[in-house]
Amino acid sequence: MAVREILKYAEVKRITLVDIDPAITRICSTLAPITRLNQGALQDPRVRIRNEDAFAFLRQSKESFDRVIIDLPDPHNEALSKLYSVEFYTLLAWRLAPKGLVVSQSTSPLMTKKTFWAVGATMGSAGLEVLRYQVNVPSFAGDWGFTLAGRPGSLPTAFPIPEAKTRFLTRQVMAAATVFAKDEQVPSALTNSIFEPKLYLTYNREAARW
Repeated sequence: MAVREILKYAEVKRITLVDIDPAITRICSTLAPITRLNQGALQDPRVRIRNEDAFAFLRQSKESFDRVIIDLPDPHNEALSKLYSVEFYTLLAWRLAPKGLVVSQSTSPLMTKKTFWAVGATMGSAGLEVLRYQVNVPSFAGDWGFTLAGRPGSLPTAFPIPEAKTRFLTRQVMAAATVFAKDEQVPSALTNSIFEPKLYLTYNREAARW
């Protein structure tokens, strides 16, 4: 579905979709109920599918990317936690074009508050400048958080949303999304590393309360 949305923009020349599970990308490319929903996006000639672990892909890749969208499961185990680590984000920073940006789903700032703020802190420890935001996603149980990141000085100061191509997002909604209430903020957040994988432990403690 993310690929479907990206393909709305005529300036997009190439998309590399990295997913470790070939069965998932095959189903999303061929199963009629899904291809109707994604409008056959994975069959578009601009889309290249790589069935690899994202960490291994970044280590081996020589490409640079203008935009990176990370839509991973929550870091509920040590294997997933490495994809939320300072080492992963450092590799990613090397692969970003000079004005490249990355956005990641970052769990819920309501239900897993410490985890949410730790994702941004870990990106910051990799030398990236971060902007956190949140929106209400009913299918994800409500308040959900995201982190936008790029090299220092590359983050936008305004968001000229092409509203003709959206059903929800407007400039005003985006501006409001960057505001967090006092009780949603964490003064100091942990940094996650593959050598000290603290994030999945924090996440599991927080998720257990819900």
